[in-house]
Amino acid sequence: MYDQTMPEFFNDKAFLSSVHEYQVDCSAGTQMSLRRNFYAGPKATGPQVGSSNDTTWVPLEPATVAQAIYKVTLAQALLKAACAKD
Repeated sequence: MYDQTMPEFFNDKAFLSSVHEYQVDCSAGTQMSLRRNFYAGPKATGPQVGSSNDTTWVPLEPATVAQAIYKVTLAQALLKAACAKD
């Protein structure tokens, strides 16, 4: 979930928050937006003013939640593989 300090616009409708759902391909380091919902109020409150999705795989953006999850998941997989060799 993202909260904006100032209203932003989606299809000419103001929104103050949005909820994003991504799919991450850990082997390629890419992500795809499954769904983005935009809300008139903060913290996904108020009426939903729009939604979108994008089925294009794009590189993980630095300093994003998706990249942080990718790094943690990759580290856990590497640790699990290393422990399995003991």
